[in-house]
Amino acid sequence: MTRPAPFSQLQESSLTDDRAREPNPASDTRQPSGVIRHGASPAQRLLPSAASLLFFLILPIPGNAANVISIRPGGNMRLNGTDIFPFGFYHISESRSASGTTTDLSTLGTNNFNLVHLSIDVPSLDPATVLDNAQSSSLGVLTEFWWTPTNASYRQDFVTTHKSHPAMWGWNIGDDVNYPAATPRYTPAQIQARTAELKGYAPDLLTYGAFLADPASLLGAIYPLSAYAGTCDVVGIESYPRDGGNTPTANEIEYHATTCLNAETAFNGTSTTWWIIPQTFTWNTTSPQWPTNAESRNMLFASLIYGAKGVLCYTYWDESTHLPTDRGSLWNYYRQTLRPEVSSIQADLLQGTRTRATGLAANVHAARWTSPTSLLIMAANTHRTLTRTFSLPLTGNFTQAPAAVFPLSSTTTFPLTNGVLQGTLAPLKVVVFRITMGTPLEAWRYTSFGTSANTGNSADLA
Repeated sequence: MTRPAPFSQLQESSLTDDRAREPNPASDTRQPSGVIRHGASPAQRLLPSAASLLFFLILPIPGNAANVISIRPGGNMRLNGTDIFPFGFYHISESRSASGTTTDLSTLGTNNFNLVHLSIDVPSLDPATVLDNAQSSSLGVLTEFWWTPTNASYRQDFVTTHKSHPAMWGWNIGDDVNYPAATPRYTPAQIQARTAELKGYAPDLLTYGAFLADPASLLGAIYPLSAYAGTCDVVGIESYPRDGGNTPTANEIEYHATTCLNAETAFNGTSTTWWIIPQTFTWNTTSPQWPTNAESRNMLFASLIYGAKGVLCYTYWDESTHLPTDRGSLWNYYRQTLRPEVSSIQADLLQGTRTRATGLAANVHAARWTSPTSLLIMAANTHRTLTRTFSLPLTGNFTQAPAAVFPLSSTTTFPLTNGVLQGTLAPLKVVVFRITMGTPLEAWRYTSFGTSANTGNSADLA
C-alpha cells in the first residue's frame, strides 16, 4: 500500500482528497457556518439575518478485547454492554510531536475524560503506540483517515488493522458534512455509503461525522438536517458562537440553544444520536475572545437540556491552541467542575426519561429526567444581562424539597410552594435540582412539560 501525500499538501475542502477534521482558527478563513472569520475586517464580515461526586463513574477501556459499540434506542452509546456518556476533546495530532501527544493523552485520562478524537496515521506518530497510550489512559479513540476515490484498499487495510484495538471506538467519516448549505460537502447518500463501507469492515464500531446546525448554516440548505438521520451512528454538532460573527454578541449564548434545538428536532428519536462539540478555542488569536466559564457552563447544560448524549470539545490541541497553556482557567473549569458535574448526573442522563419543558419565559430552557425514584430538573437562562423568572407547576407525592445538585456551583434553591417550583435565574445562570418522590415517578404528571418532546430512554430501563 502506498501512503497518500502528506496532509499539509492537500486542501481540506477538496472532495477527492479528504481527511475529516475540524478547522484550525489560525489558518481557516471561514467560520463553521461559512461566513468570513472574525479576524477579517468589519467590511468583510457577514452577519446573517469541586462538585458532587456521588455518582461519579469512570469506565476504563477493556483490557484486551475488541469493542462492541452500539447506539441504543433513546441515543445512549453502549460500550461492551454498558451505557456510557462520552466526554472528551479533539486533538489535532498531525501538528503535535509524539512525546507531546503521549503527554496530552495522559493528561486527559488523568482528568477523567473518556474520549479523544485524534489522527493516528501521521508521520510523527506510530498508530499502535498512540492507541496503547490511549488505552492506558482509559480513553476511547475516534480517528480519521485518508479517503479518496482511489484508495479503497488503504481504507480497508487501515480499518482492519486497527478495529480490534481495545481503545478504538470508531471513525470520523466527514467534517463540516452539510457545509455550505446550498452545496454541501457530502450528500446524505455519500455519508450513508461511507457508513456502509466501514460497517462492512468493522460492524461493531461507530461512524461519526461533524455537522453544522446553527441557523445561519442551515439557510438555503438543499438537504434538511434531518435528511442525514440514519446515515451515520453519531452526529457531532459544531457550536462555536463566541466571537463567531453569526449573531450579535448579546445573542451568542441563545444562538447556541437554537443550534441545539435544531439538532434535537433533526435527530432525537432516530437511529442517529448527537453529541455537542463545544467551543474551547478563540477564533481571533490576535484579540482573543474565549468563552468564559459562565458561558461554557450555560452552553454545555443547554446541550443536555436539548438531548445531547455526549460532549466532544474542540479543541485540546491544534496548531494555534494548547488549552491548558493558552486558557488554563477554561481547562481547569472543564476538568475540575464541568466533567465531575456531568459524571455525577450521568445516571439520570442515561437511565432517565428526558422531557423538555415548553412555554417558558424568553431565554429560559429547561428539561426534566424521570427515573423510578427521583426527578432531575435542569434550567438555564441564556441572556447575558437580564434576569428571568422560572415557574414550573408540579403535582406529585414529594418526600423532599428540591435540592441543588451542585451546591459548590450554585447555592440557589427554588422553593416548592403550593405545587409550583419557582424562582429567578440570573444572567447565564444554570440550576440543577433533584426531587425525591414518595412513589415511582411514572405515577405523576408534570404539567409544564410538553409530552411531545419526550425523547428519553425508556427502552433501556428494562
